[in-house]
Amino acid sequence: MSTSEPSDDHDQFANSESYLGVQFAVPSSERTTRLHGATIPSLATEPTSLKPIHDPPILSLPFEVLAEIFLLYTGEIYDTDECYTNSKPGRSTPLLLAGVCRSWRDISLTTARLWTTIKIFIYSLDKTPLLAEIAKCWMARSGQLPLSISFSIATSILKWEMAHVYQAAPLIEVIRYYSSRWRRLTLYIPADLYEDLTDPLTFTPVLQDLRIFPVVTQDSDRLFIFRLAKAPLLSRLETSCVSVNNIQIPWLSLTTLNVDSIFVDETLELLKLAVQLISAKFSDICGNGSVFELPTTPLTHYHLRHLDVRPEYDTFRTETSLLFQNIILPSLESFTYYAQDYFLVNELQGFFRRSRSPIIFELVIPDGNPSVTEAEFIHLLSGLSCITTLSVSVFPSPSTRKIVTDCFIHQLYLSPDFLPNLEVLNFFGMHGFSWESIADLWLSNRIGLKLRHVNIKLCNEDKPGSLPFYIDKDSLTRMHGPNLRLPNKQATLNITDHTTGMDMISASLAFHGLTLKV
Repeated sequence: MSTSEPSDDHDQFANSESYLGVQFAVPSSERTTRLHGATIPSLATEPTSLKPIHDPPILSLPFEVLAEIFLLYTGEIYDTDECYTNSKPGRSTPLLLAGVCRSWRDISLTTARLWTTIKIFIYSLDKTPLLAEIAKCWMARSGQLPLSISFSIATSILKWEMAHVYQAAPLIEVIRYYSSRWRRLTLYIPADLYEDLTDPLTFTPVLQDLRIFPVVTQDSDRLFIFRLAKAPLLSRLETSCVSVNNIQIPWLSLTTLNVDSIFVDETLELLKLAVQLISAKFSDICGNGSVFELPTTPLTHYHLRHLDVRPEYDTFRTETSLLFQNIILPSLESFTYYAQDYFLVNELQGFFRRSRSPIIFELVIPDGNPSVTEAEFIHLLSGLSCITTLSVSVFPSPSTRKIVTDCFIHQLYLSPDFLPNLEVLNFFGMHGFSWESIADLWLSNRIGLKLRHVNIKLCNEDKPGSLPFYIDKDSLTRMHGPNLRLPNKQATLNITDHTTGMDMISASLAFHGLTLKV
């Protein structure tokens, strides 16, 4: 192979084309290819100077439209419990929007409604003065609009001494300063901060929603009371682990109540105080505190429409029964009951019969409660004419007893006194009945049977990977196909597999190779 010096036009390749002191003549076309190969990567590493021909569509939207989009998005976030999780200010939505671009920053900083919700989380007591300044500037940006404030303290920074009371004072002063604009106030703070926050207040004119969740500290022997003298619009109260005796607020305007960890005597006292109450939820009812006297005759609450009761475990069976023995709810529309380790059959029966109004009854058996039997379930519902909708949810576990069985299904269409006014039946749980009994129910001609809608969602906890519960061919044929519209009866039957969401009627038709005739 002949050798020669590379031409002056290609001196830049001299080093790359030299190997052990021998220089090779490279064809012109190959040299050109190498030159291009070296140029292209260098161009790719340089920032492009080309601008898009058109701006992104979102930049063409009017200022006001973008602001409404931001408000809609942030509203969806703040309407969930996620709003009250502990987070530092930099993660809040208005600040995130302001960091996107100049246009969004202008919108964020000038739209007062974006600044009406603030989450204040003390993660270090040394940072309290800084947080106070941030909170002050934040709430000032909200103009004169009502505020939703969440105030919480990390339990890890609380000490045996009450140093946090003094160190949190600047922040409490800022929050209290804006009390005339509180709309929703959520507190995850030690109870010893209540007095500094609320005692000086005389009037909170727009407060509608109050949520109190005290952080338990070692100084629990002292009594701290949460006080609000006047809050004419207060309609919702949510608390946990707070004695009713330690809450002094205007009770008459309350319409919604959600209380966790409460004694039976306290539930009855709340029903006595909040006479305008429409919806109430009592969770973890843990015995009788013996602070308030039980009524000598059942307490009648004329406005309560929705009641949700979730007792504690078997230890407090006797005390929990006192609740149902001592209330009459003539306006009750829906009742949800969580059966923990026991089932208050006689007490619930008496409660239903005293109320008398048409009721939507939801029974939930969590964690596979083995103590609820089929016989108790049927006995509870026997002779109850007030129930129009029955929803039964039995969460599966190896110890779960099946209570919705053929015996229960047969009662629906064979016994005239068994749920005579039932119109809707919803069931979630394991398959404990035969498809033949469902077909019999659906084809029943019992005089007076009002059942119109049956919704069944089946699950199989023991064998999560098993095949769906296909309906047998004979029962399927009797059910009249996937629409399940019976002659002279506007009724529907829906059967789905919980794991897959599969429509079991359509799937069973396909499994058996059946085709409906129009």
